[in-house]
Amino acid sequence: MTIQIKTKIREELTKQGIPDLKFLFSDEAIEVIEELLDELLEEEKVIFNSKLTTSDNDITFELFDDESSLDYLTSYLYHLKWVFSTDKIRNIIENIEPKLVEFGNYISYNKRYFDMLQICLKNCKLDSEQTKIIEDGIKAYKVRGIDLDLEKQDELKNISQKLSKLTTDFSNNVLDSENEFNYVITDFEIIKDLPKEILESVKKDNEYIFKANPSHYINIMKYCSDAGVRKLFQQVRTSFASSGKFDNRENVLNILKLKDQKAKILGFKNYAELSLVFKMADSPEQVTDLLWKVSTKAKIKGGEELIFLKEYFKLDKIHEWDLGYYYRKLKEEKYKLDDKQLKKYFEFETVLVWLFSIVQKLFWLEMKQLPKNDIFWEKHDVRIYEVFKDWKKIAYYMLDAFYRDEKRSWAWMNNLRPKFGDKLPFVINVCNFTKNPNASLLSLWEVQTIFHEFGHASHDILGTSKYSDLTGFHVEWDFIEVPSQFLEHWADESEAIKTYAKHYKTWEVIPDEFLEKLEQLDKIWNGNGVLKQNEYAFQDMLLYSNEVPTTVKELDEIALVTAKEYSLFDKAEDYKPYASFGHIFSGWYAAGYFSYMWAEIIELDILREFKKKGMFNEELWRKYRETILEAGSTKKASEMFHDFMWREVDVEWFFEKKGI
Repeated sequence: MTIQIKTKIREELTKQGIPDLKFLFSDEAIEVIEELLDELLEEEKVIFNSKLTTSDNDITFELFDDESSLDYLTSYLYHLKWVFSTDKIRNIIENIEPKLVEFGNYISYNKRYFDMLQICLKNCKLDSEQTKIIEDGIKAYKVRGIDLDLEKQDELKNISQKLSKLTTDFSNNVLDSENEFNYVITDFEIIKDLPKEILESVKKDNEYIFKANPSHYINIMKYCSDAGVRKLFQQVRTSFASSGKFDNRENVLNILKLKDQKAKILGFKNYAELSLVFKMADSPEQVTDLLWKVSTKAKIKGGEELIFLKEYFKLDKIHEWDLGYYYRKLKEEKYKLDDKQLKKYFEFETVLVWLFSIVQKLFWLEMKQLPKNDIFWEKHDVRIYEVFKDWKKIAYYMLDAFYRDEKRSWAWMNNLRPKFGDKLPFVINVCNFTKNPNASLLSLWEVQTIFHEFGHASHDILGTSKYSDLTGFHVEWDFIEVPSQFLEHWADESEAIKTYAKHYKTWEVIPDEFLEKLEQLDKIWNGNGVLKQNEYAFQDMLLYSNEVPTTVKELDEIALVTAKEYSLFDKAEDYKPYASFGHIFSGWYAAGYFSYMWAEIIELDILREFKKKGMFNEELWRKYRETILEAGSTKKASEMFHDFMWREVDVEWFFEKKGI
């Protein structure tokens, strides 16, 4: 029976279309998956070693371009861990990960393979895309230290093994710490202003049970009248995984130490320098100079915002946990804009129809949903689509939109299977919206989120290169947020929003006065938002570029001082958001969190062209598709931007758009 199940899994992985996810994620498949991973790994070792015996004269580009059932299966397994984490899945990953890292190290420091890449570049007849792939491969080998002596290479391999375990432990601790949070409110009076659909989703008997769901947190911070409860939620949100059995601080300290060691072995002053080798930014100093310039302006604007709120509401002091609450009240009282009323124009199904209409109109993509009986976890409303362009199927897309306890928080995009040969890419967006059986109403921020994540998806789906190495997710990391943040504007700019935002009951189009107020507020209240983003970006860059702390206590102190320096609010001793800062300690943003702001500067510069010529200007959209989205990573990001704008990036319009 075991052999039959493993054979079926192999068959599913080789399918041209979508594999049977219901089977792949079934208990019977999970039971044999570790054994199969070991088998696939051994097979890949044999294939790789056979490549190394290729004579110099027989080396071709095709030797370096192959697909991997092992990669596909691990991709599905990691996805399962992120959206439906269980001890069984974690144990499988913990057991196979060291073996995968060991094999990865073997490839990454294999001198013969490196020499073969150089021979291919010199002797093979390559087109421009093949040349870029080989050149990028050679560069990666050099940066990893292929020219170092064997002792230092062994040191680097050992560091890779340790970092793999640390980052896995880090992400597990964050999820477990968040799942531990369960806050019961029995006093309805303090939460009576929360949106009705949120209250319905958390009510059990006469209690209201709030969890680490991002939607729960945001609504408590905006609507709960009890400042003590808001303070508690803010303290919990900024202290996950910073104490007790899920304490991540020792993990963070060791991650910083190991990455610093790695960078110095490779000849860099710090890990930030190493990280920036593959980004648009040239140096940590260039990044911190830009962050400082933005923060200086934002502090002035943010300070003015706080003074205004204090005077308007006659407050002696305003705390960080008060900001969302009083800003919401200000919108309602002064600007007559009620977010709860606004949500009625953003019902999930309507928003999704609008998103796909935009996708069809501007990207020329048609989304065809597959029957629900073909979808695993049907009860969780996971949807799968075939994606067509010019009547040709070019990708598959999965949307997992609603919150579950077992899911990693917030939202992300992932590619379960990259494009290869006749296999189409299989892209997924994951969000954590609150599901309501009657009508799932979204906040404007949640609407922006689903547009943001599909912006990432479009970058991978629309890439025209036949090589998966040249898709959107292989572009420089400080450019990767450009398509995602750019698409958000078709969720909130007046010219776009009035074409889809309709009341979920009456179908009344969103009033112009709402749009005018949204546009006005977008520029007026940006100071503190920019500061919060920069606080995290500064902390990331400084932790990875300064001298590494020697103890957890010192790490706490440095993180706290940094947070205080780049914020207008006091920070208590328990303020430790770094302990759950997955982007930089278990994700791909280490010494790169500034990418969100840098990408926003770029995409706002691009948006300026659309504001001049029209948000739906067909010629401009064609140019954007061809030079940015379809280009993927076939060129440097700076070249792609120049292809679209015919100039360098202009930072100043970011300040104008943000009102700072």
